[in-house]
Amino acid sequence: MVEIAAAPQHHEHHLTLTERALNYTAWGTAVALFVTVGWMAMAPDDPFGAVSLMTRGGAGLMVLQIAGLAGVVSAVATLLVGRRLADAGVFAAAVGLAVANLRGETSSYILINLGQADVSKYRSIYATFVVEGFVWFLVILVAMVVGGLVMRWCLPAPARSDESSVTLPLLAISEIPFLARFVGAALISRAAVLQGLKNTVTTSIVALLVLQLISAGDPSRAIRHGQTYFSIALAFYAGALLAHEFAAVPTAWWSLLATPCVCAIGYFWSLFNIDRNQLASVPPTPFARATPIEYVAVGSAAVVAAFWLIRRSAASKAAAAAQQTPARKKS
Repeated sequence: MVEIAAAPQHHEHHLTLTERALNYTAWGTAVALFVTVGWMAMAPDDPFGAVSLMTRGGAGLMVLQIAGLAGVVSAVATLLVGRRLADAGVFAAAVGLAVANLRGETSSYILINLGQADVSKYRSIYATFVVEGFVWFLVILVAMVVGGLVMRWCLPAPARSDESSVTLPLLAISEIPFLARFVGAALISRAAVLQGLKNTVTTSIVALLVLQLISAGDPSRAIRHGQTYFSIALAFYAGALLAHEFAAVPTAWWSLLATPCVCAIGYFWSLFNIDRNQLASVPPTPFARATPIEYVAVGSAAVVAAFWLIRRSAASKAAAAAQQTPARKKS
């Protein structure tokens, strides 16, 4: 008697109407909270100013309030769509920050009003921006931690999972040394850390090159939010995708880490390339056209979106390979 062993079934998951509604609810809630409650905390003292730690009094309290809001937004998004989209909370917090920032001015405001055509003040601005990038990244880090805790406590792994089901090891927090154990994830090996650092370096290099390429042209042209967001999003999206080809990693953490790194490198480069004869509103390098919050918020959202594409592509390839595998015959 001959038996045919059925090959494992892999089906590409398509969003249902309910899942789409949950997606829109998660992102809509994040944006609504940040442009209202969040803006009350982060709005610059000057109604026409740009969002920065330098343009608001009590910057420390502002960061704490925004970090708390990022945690709330991350928890809501993780509960709604965290089982299907890895780091949904991080994406929601990043998008909320980016949209809220649109209510403020661009970096031109800081160059003109705080720089005052003084080289020493320009250098002070860019030195502060280096630190500010890492401060805004702490807000994203809070979203990662809260998302991991919600996943651990409220969304336990299902008995039977498939390619479309997200588990704790697929979250960025699970690869962060010292913090992974905080959410119940196993500490990663030294080899995994080295692989991750390769991913960070590659993402950073690609992002810097893309930003330099896109921003080439007349440096005196007006700085606009839309152009800045597009450049940063494309740079980090391409950086994360290419870095995964060169140094594949299971989560978005290492590419996310590139956002404050690129921010710092760009401002350091700007700090040492200031032209005394330059107009006050003209940034010394293309990297100074964006503010730290734009680098971190838009860059983080782009990286998470890139990893969603990577995971979906891997699932599609697995499904295609399964369909091509002939059934085995046993006698």
